[in-house]
Amino acid sequence: MVLDPGFASAVGHHADLNRLLLPALSAAGWAPELWGDAAAPAQLQHDHPNLRPLLAEAGYIDPRHWCDLPGTLHQASQLLPQLLQASAGPPVQAWVGHSLLPFQLVALARLLQHQPPARVLISLMFAPGEIFAGQSELHLPSQRQAAELQTRSALAALALAAQRSGHHLLLAAASRQLIHRYTPLCQAAGLSPPALHPAPVLGGAPIGPVVEGPVLLHWGERKPDKGRHLALALIERLLQPNPLPPALQPLRWCFHAASSQPAAAGEAALLARARAHPRLQVLEGPLPRSQMLQTLAASPVALLPYCPEAYAERSSGVLWLYGAARAAQGRPARVLGFPGGWLAQEAAALGLSWQDLPASPSPQDLLNAIGQHLHHTPAEPGLSSYGRTVLEGDFSAWVVQRLAADNLTP
Repeated sequence: MVLDPGFASAVGHHADLNRLLLPALSAAGWAPELWGDAAAPAQLQHDHPNLRPLLAEAGYIDPRHWCDLPGTLHQASQLLPQLLQASAGPPVQAWVGHSLLPFQLVALARLLQHQPPARVLISLMFAPGEIFAGQSELHLPSQRQAAELQTRSALAALALAAQRSGHHLLLAAASRQLIHRYTPLCQAAGLSPPALHPAPVLGGAPIGPVVEGPVLLHWGERKPDKGRHLALALIERLLQPNPLPPALQPLRWCFHAASSQPAAAGEAALLARARAHPRLQVLEGPLPRSQMLQTLAASPVALLPYCPEAYAERSSGVLWLYGAARAAQGRPARVLGFPGGWLAQEAAALGLSWQDLPASPSPQDLLNAIGQHLHHTPAEPGLSSYGRTVLEGDFSAWVVQRLAADNLTP
């Protein structure tokens, strides 16, 4: 059984992760079910035949209470009866959980106390204190302590459930920083530190040969903390008649946005003008996975000016995907972003070519940084051993391998 209570949207990593994981489990002889939110639209249910959309308002209920213990316990109490009802059938042999917040971990721990011994594998994809609107718990020591308390309580509940019911439990994460953050909390709960698993990116998907394509200006959801305004300002500059420096004139540029909400009028008008430009590529809406990987693999430089506070500990699938797609082609992944956040630290740990942007960069600052990074970095990729584990491994195959082990100890 795969537990992803918040899976009700095709946006983000959920759809691709589950689309790769479930067939891998089936091919290994399991009969997986995906327990998700009942709000999953019909198309999502059609694309995931193993999906059971049976959890009502059990995903991301109220972010205001994700980082406090009373809120965690209250929301877990709303989720638990639904999990108990869903598990009334034949015994579950293995539980795989991902994208779980602390209140969902508490509910799962309480459910496991009522289940026969099984394998339990949980991928920790969110940092303690994640609220999807910036890491507010970093601003005050008391907030950080509160976030760690409810996370440590959830881990202690899992440890108790495993001990009482005889489950084989393994916690894992795809980020060195996440492992560092969770290790003392796991130790306080009597658990081993999380193991390292590959990022859920390529999944063994082949990428056909590519030639160098456009510079990546933006990819994914229209979130303000992803620096979309900087990408749009740069597009405005590219549409001006003033010629670019000679070194940048041959470049092409790519902007992609996927959102359930329409673009603002000004943004829509700007992108309409961009579509008519011969060197600008504008992509919108969900793309086939193959097209996404091909586009990322072809980009010689990626502009990822994410807010370093909002992404202080929040991981970025785009960074992983871009690095993995470029490495699969034997090409360097050149990334530009702001210093101080998770992306800068992770890029350095992976062995990607990273360049800091100045605070509040102008479009000309961005152009200068892109040109400098493009012409003054190695022509060959240099992934670290950590980078090869995270970016070149197959997350779904790793899950299958761990479930097949005699026990789930790292």
